[in-house]
Amino acid sequence: MSFRQKKVHRYLPASIASLVLAAGASRASAQSIYLVQPDPQFTLPRLEYISMDAEDERVSQVSKTGGGTATTENIYLAPTIGIGWDSFLYHPDLLTFSLLSEPGYNWQQNSVDGASSRQTSLLLNGNLMATWLQAKPYATVMNYSRSHSDSHYDFFNSATVDTEIWGVTSGYREGPVPVNFSFQHSTTDSSGLSLNSTTETTTFSLQANSSRQNDNFTSLNYQFSQYDSSSAYSSESFLDSSTTHYLTLTDAEHFGRNSLNSSFIFSGQDEQGVPSDNLNAMLDFSMEHTVHLRSFYDYSLGYYTTEGDDSINQLVRAGLQHQLYDSLSSTIDIHGVRSDNTSPGASLEQQSAGTSVSEDYSKQVGEWGHLSVTDDASYDLTHQSSTGSLLSINNESHTVPVNGLFFLTQPLDQSVQTVTFNNGSGTVTLVQGAAPAGDYDVITTTDPWQIQIYSTGPNHVNVSASPAVQVNYTVQPNPTGNYSVFNNQFQIRLDFWHQRAGVYARYNLNDNQSDTPGFVLENISEFQAGGDASWNGFRADANYTDRHSSLYSYQSVTLSEAYSRRTSPHTTAGIDMRQQWSFYPNTGNGASSDTTYYSFTARGEWQPFSGLSWNSEVGYELNNGAGEDQNLIVARSYLNWFIGKLELHLGWEFQSQQYTAESLERNYVFMRMRRNF
Repeated sequence: MSFRQKKVHRYLPASIASLVLAAGASRASAQSIYLVQPDPQFTLPRLEYISMDAEDERVSQVSKTGGGTATTENIYLAPTIGIGWDSFLYHPDLLTFSLLSEPGYNWQQNSVDGASSRQTSLLLNGNLMATWLQAKPYATVMNYSRSHSDSHYDFFNSATVDTEIWGVTSGYREGPVPVNFSFQHSTTDSSGLSLNSTTETTTFSLQANSSRQNDNFTSLNYQFSQYDSSSAYSSESFLDSSTTHYLTLTDAEHFGRNSLNSSFIFSGQDEQGVPSDNLNAMLDFSMEHTVHLRSFYDYSLGYYTTEGDDSINQLVRAGLQHQLYDSLSSTIDIHGVRSDNTSPGASLEQQSAGTSVSEDYSKQVGEWGHLSVTDDASYDLTHQSSTGSLLSINNESHTVPVNGLFFLTQPLDQSVQTVTFNNGSGTVTLVQGAAPAGDYDVITTTDPWQIQIYSTGPNHVNVSASPAVQVNYTVQPNPTGNYSVFNNQFQIRLDFWHQRAGVYARYNLNDNQSDTPGFVLENISEFQAGGDASWNGFRADANYTDRHSSLYSYQSVTLSEAYSRRTSPHTTAGIDMRQQWSFYPNTGNGASSDTTYYSFTARGEWQPFSGLSWNSEVGYELNNGAGEDQNLIVARSYLNWFIGKLELHLGWEFQSQQYTAESLERNYVFMRMRRNF
């Protein structure tokens, strides 16, 4: 449903007394200016609109292994009236409020494989926003909303969602340390492609900031979240809960041309009864010796603990940065790292020291192009002491690529314990298994193992947005010994036609040396070349990657194309395509595997006049070769017509998800009419 935009009331003076000058032979006087405001007028509730919503949703599930077909249908009818009320209590400076109430009646008929049931209920949707003491620095805003809508998790996943939210925002916004806090509680019920879920989230946040002279500042942020969800797919059900405390404290101080930046980050979490704490502290001190020369000194501490597992990582670094020319910058540093990791029955201690050098060159080439060259090289010596046969790797973060497939960092993997993901409301534990009943699969035929994330699982991980996931897993540690690592990363890029096009090449070399028997280390030689272009609504990118590794090698080709433009005064159209082919000649067991990813989306809009618009979009996604093969098809069409005070909204959505063992289809149509007053 849509809500009427809140009105902004402004109380203007009815009259302004004029300045009167009285001149006389013996005296002159002036009278002051008086600002006169009339008493604010109390308003009554008013009828904003009457509306009618009608929906029909049909979902079919077909098993390809002889399990039969299941069909469900839900018919939804909801006539409502909209009552608006923008007013105040006693005086606007005490309490102002804006209310849109939608009382109505709901009739639903649900059918499951021919057996139907009916349900009726009274509805009270709408929203309320109330502001207490709006002229004071401690003004407080309270809000409440309840709605029924169609929601899209990503382009290929949508559901009908009922949401209820209430909260309060307040603080003290003056003084040397302004403080703001907010509290919010939300409940969401969603019904999608054979997956129904209920989510309850409670959040509290606090912000305090102190700004001082010379750009010095201190900032404190705290957030608490409680997340609980339950979902059901077919005969399977999933429960998830997490509690998170997140605290950040940052400070910046400047002493002449020198600066000191520090930060403290703490995260305490209880995920399905498993507690964990994560602490990170950082100190960065920078000294500017001349206009072209500065030195820096850094220290960082990381601590992570969970049931029986602890890890401490410390880094110290000192370096120089020199700007020889405007186009050339050089950096050199020396650094040391110490890490201590303990697990039940195993431990790993590492001490390393090394140096790194970086050169950055950036130059305008005539009037037609721009050249940039970067080269980073480092050399480290490491000694490690190892005991036990099973070491835990905790909270390893990975950015999920568009095809959902990535490698773990450590080799000799033994088990994957959990994969977690923050969906914006809280931290959820992903469900292992093939989609649509699962969120991810573990591919154990490579070393390191691979994780395949599915966007159509019960937790709807939107892989097109490149989300971050955290993986907890166990490995067999390398033995006690010494090794060295030389790493070099080189990149060159040339842009031309005023940044409309560019070509680039990258090379990464990672060479490990060890005289200790039994060490498993990854040597890498990776080359990538590509180009991109954009002009007049057209955008394209292509790159080729050739990776040779002592653990796993592959070649891949990635393409993307997009084009959008106004095709006529009344129509716009656009397409977006992505393709990726990857080939792994050695998967660790003598087998080869190809992965293929295609994605195609197209959109169009027709608006013959200002009151009528027709929007349509279609999409196709294919992901084959790793984990569960899946084919996704989406088609949607919406008509919006405004005739005077009458609104008509028509929509149709189609979803098809094809998997190895089953197929799912969803047809959803709706009609929403509204008469405004």
